Amino acid sequence: MKKPKERWQAYAKAELEIRGMTYAELAEAIGLTYGVVNQALCKSCMPGAKKKICEYLGITE
Repeated sequence: MKKPKERWQAYAKAELEIRGMTYAELAEAIGLTYGVVNQALCKSCMPGAKKKICEYLGITE
């Protein structure tokens, strides 16, 4: 797993680990593709993807 660039990415990865969720499961739950979720959590991302991920996981920015 790559090191996140931003704090919200680290929080999201930690929350996924706590929930036992994969990127694929998160993607399905929020209506995005695995590739978009992977890119959002490992690199830069589109604001819409960040918003969906944060809302689903209960992360405040």
